[in-house]
Amino acid sequence: MRNPARVLLDVFINIPSLVMAEVAWCVRCIFLAATFAGVSVAGLAAIGLYVTRPQRKRPAQSDVLERLIEAQP
Repeated sequence: MRNPARVLLDVFINIPSLVMAEVAWCVRCIFLAATFAGVSVAGLAAIGLYVTRPQRKRPAQSDVLERLIEAQP
């Protein structure tokens, strides 16, 4: 038969320590999943904004070259 002090030690110290260690791993995994999801959403949003944003109105290179040629004496 086991020593009663040893049983109490197992019940009050060892078992809660194991439970807390398992909970800590779950918290870490949830944190990593949430971080990965957040980074993915931010990346997809940036790509979506880049793709759907209208291009700035810029004169074509040929127009710029024609103006430069006309401006020369």
